This record gives sequence, structure tokens and C-alpha cells, in this order.
Amino acid sequence: MDETKEKFSKESFELVFKKHYPSVYRYIFKRVLNVQIAEDMAMDVFVVCLENIESFDPTRASFQTWLYTIINNKLKNYYRSKKDFSELDENLGVEDFSDFIDSASTLTYLRNHLAKALEELSEPQRKIIIYRYFKGKNSNDIALILGMTPSNVRVQLKRGIDNLKKYFIKENVRWE
Repeated sequence: MDETKEKFSKESFELVFKKHYPSVYRYIFKRVLNVQIAEDMAMDVFVVCLENIESFDPTRASFQTWLYTIINNKLKNYYRSKKDFSELDENLGVEDFSDFIDSASTLTYLRNHLAKALEELSEPQRKIIIYRYFKGKNSNDIALILGMTPSNVRVQLKRGIDNLKKYFIKENVRWE
């Protein structure tokens, strides 16, 4: 066995898993938009990877390319299994999907900018905004979680929102 194959052997698989799992999970989640499905699929990807590690050939592709080939095959199988053509209206034309496509593109555009804007906030502001708007927590709950006063949470929330607005204006992001 050559040195590169030893690097990705079953014995060192834990290191490979720790290094690649977060990006594999994020990649899948962005495509299925379901936490449980993304977690299950990411684990399945690593099971397939482990079972087929001997087929990895570093002369043909990088490990990451090989891994993402497995991921994309899993995603294709997932979408094939989810197809239910019986629900489609036979009279739907391509033009009926244009609003959906525009909405999806806009959503992706805004999601990417929001992620970048959140990265630029201070850690307390970012946590407060995530707890408030993504996890539905109120100021009192957030204060308990972060060890702050509810009034300080509200001040940091306002500052965080103001900073998000400044980012969107600076980057000329349109959401209308």
C-alpha cells in the first residue's frame, strides 16, 4: 500500500472524519434544508467512504474530490427517491416555475450575505441575533444563557441589527 493510501486507511479514519464532517454536513444541509436528513446523509457518506477506502486512488483524484463524488451520488439518490410525479399538474409550463426560481436565487443570495454579515459582528451580538431570530428565544432567555442582563441583551441586539443594516447598505444588498 502506498503512503497516500495509508494516510486514508481505516486506522486514521477518525482524523478524516473530524476534518471533513463539518463541511460535508454544511454542503448537504444547503441542498436538503433539513437538519436530520443532512446529519443522516453525512453519516452515510462516511460509512460509504470507510467501506470503500481501498478504492480511493490518489493518482486519479484528490481525497476531497473522491469524497464529494460520494456526497453527490448520495444526494442524487436522495432526490430520485423523493420524486413523486403524481403531485405535478400536467398543465404546468416552464414559465410557472420562473417565480420559484427567482425566489430561490434571491433566497440563496440573501442567505450568503447574511452569513457574511453575521461573521462580521462581535461574538455576543452574533449569538444574541441567532438566539433571538433563529432559535426564537426572548431577551430573558438569552440573558440567562449568556449570563447577561435582559437590558444588555436588548442593547446588544439593537447594535447587532444596526451593524447588519450597515453591512447590507455597504454591500448594496437588495432584498425587495
